[in-house]
Amino acid sequence: MPGDMIVGAYLPWLEQIPVKNPIISDVFSQIYIWKSLVAESYRHFQWPLWNPYSYSGYPLLANVQSSAFSPTNLFMILLGDNAGWTAMIIFGVLGSLVSMYFLLRILGYRKDASIIGAVVYAFSGYAMVSMQFATVSQALVWIPWLFILIEKKKYLHKLPIIIFLIATSGHFQALIYSAILASIYFIYKTRSYKTWVVLGITGLLLSAAQILPTLELFKYAVRSGEDYISHYNYGLFPPSQVLTLLTPDFFGNPITRNHWGFWNYHETTIYLGIFSLLSLIFCLYNWKKLKNEKFFLITALVTLFLALDTPLGKLIYFLQIPGLSTSGGGRIVMLFTFASSVLAAYAYQNINTVKKFWGVALTFVVMISLVLILKFLNIDNMMVALRNFLYPVLIFGALIFVLKFLRGTRFLFWAVLAIVIFDLFKFGWKYNPFVDKKLIFPEVPAIQMLKKEIGYARMDRENGEIMPPNTWAAYRFMSPSGYDPLALTDYTSGYQRILNKNPYHALSRYSELDHYDSVELAKFGVKYFWAIKRNERAELGGKVFTYKLDMNKWRVIYSENRYDLLENLDYKSRVGFLNNTGLAEITTYSPNHLSIKYSTEIDSILTISDTWYPGWKAILNNQPTNIYKYDDIFRKIEVPKGQGTIEMDYDPLSFRLGFLVTILTAVGFLAYTSKRSPK
Repeated sequence: MPGDMIVGAYLPWLEQIPVKNPIISDVFSQIYIWKSLVAESYRHFQWPLWNPYSYSGYPLLANVQSSAFSPTNLFMILLGDNAGWTAMIIFGVLGSLVSMYFLLRILGYRKDASIIGAVVYAFSGYAMVSMQFATVSQALVWIPWLFILIEKKKYLHKLPIIIFLIATSGHFQALIYSAILASIYFIYKTRSYKTWVVLGITGLLLSAAQILPTLELFKYAVRSGEDYISHYNYGLFPPSQVLTLLTPDFFGNPITRNHWGFWNYHETTIYLGIFSLLSLIFCLYNWKKLKNEKFFLITALVTLFLALDTPLGKLIYFLQIPGLSTSGGGRIVMLFTFASSVLAAYAYQNINTVKKFWGVALTFVVMISLVLILKFLNIDNMMVALRNFLYPVLIFGALIFVLKFLRGTRFLFWAVLAIVIFDLFKFGWKYNPFVDKKLIFPEVPAIQMLKKEIGYARMDRENGEIMPPNTWAAYRFMSPSGYDPLALTDYTSGYQRILNKNPYHALSRYSELDHYDSVELAKFGVKYFWAIKRNERAELGGKVFTYKLDMNKWRVIYSENRYDLLENLDYKSRVGFLNNTGLAEITTYSPNHLSIKYSTEIDSILTISDTWYPGWKAILNNQPTNIYKYDDIFRKIEVPKGQGTIEMDYDPLSFRLGFLVTILTAVGFLAYTSKRSPK
């Protein structure tokens, strides 16, 4: 958990703590927050349907990354946020290790070879950079079980359970990629597909409570129309990225602040360790001897090419395949890692049968030579590349020494395992921060004060190095701003039009303030505002706000030398009547429910500055009533004169229908499997 970045990079927590990894802020601004909200809802025996803390409210369960149905949520439900998160991360790594080990044993590999392959899978570069995101790592636990069930045909009827576990892990691409590969493998092994189709559909129906709300959200979300991924060539790697198979830091590393490679380090990591790379080369040399391994070798090569900027890689985006064309192409590396782990087990199991290693060694040396030639042709950042190249050369030398002189001895396994562990552990330890739990959203005095004062009002902050998007939700503060690939299109457009005075903005997942108007912020329910203070050199600490604020509209309620917490004097309430024709107030508020008491002397329109979204229902004085859109983003209700109450509940049809399908499928599935026993 990158708590060092929370405290070491942002106000109001900012302390003199060095930040280890500056590129994984999504961990604490998205995944951890959503998991915390899900766990809290379950502790209160509520469905985690709605997130009221960002974007003036938007769906939570429908956001697939919240993984609201994943069994691993039990860790945070039972152990609390911090301890539960730690247990979840550990489960992702150890679960992947165990599941791959079982698969390799079922594929016929010895225990020692299976251990080598399992370590490669669980501690590969892709697994390590994904570890703290707690979604990909959960999916990696279950992917080997698809293949275990295919191999153990008498248990194939349990396949829907594994599909459910992958579908609810929080990574939509993992479901699609693994389903495609497992389908091909099933047909390859059985030359049949009917049984697989039936079981696959059953698994999707079992996951309907997650899938249907997610599909509904996709229809309203910016992701379907956002041009974000195209700016990075759809995340497809330039061919030079293959060099990171030799050394993961050939193009530098964000930890040492010298990364100069393509796009984002954690989206472009393909490192498997030197032993796995040698295993890949070994299998290519021994193609004719391969049996079942041919499938995994072809898978490794094809998925690697799909991740590269090639016509094959661009095909997904040309065809606009749903669920894949809006995400980075490099994420298919999860299958490259999976297949390569099998090849590593095969290579180790057959390593004693090899008479000479010179072919593999020569290939490796040729690759190194090509790298050096390329770097001398382009000397930019050459020293970074050459310095980081020394490490894999040493690992390679150690492996060749071990394979040459310990082959056939009982020490070979322990020597190779030690090298593999050292190689991959060094990579993972360098990349991932491990911090004291005191750094995870600490409560500074300003936050403690705001928790007492804020009530049902919202807060917002300057677009700068203070309380980055969604982190306010850790303290259960609500805000109109936010950051999420599944942000609602209408809301983000309205946010830019009203608050930032920018009606012609490009569609974006980011909703952050560039304009500070107390009246407009009041319309969004903002009562409190965090403003940064700087000196004449624009450094933190001083007496001048970054942006000009009309201090006749704001009152300082907390002051520190680097920021002030301000109260909006134009704020009235998040609920109110148009033209001030009456009075209204919130009496109870929870994520899925809102109660309002009102009085008005004439028939009026009551507005609620919460996001409109299908699934919200209203009861006006014990009678159902319609909720309409106000200003294209908020809610409004027509109310008669007099006094009354309004009850609003989020009860989306997509969830009710999906949950019904899940329950009916589960009942039918249990009835079928209870009558079936392995032969």
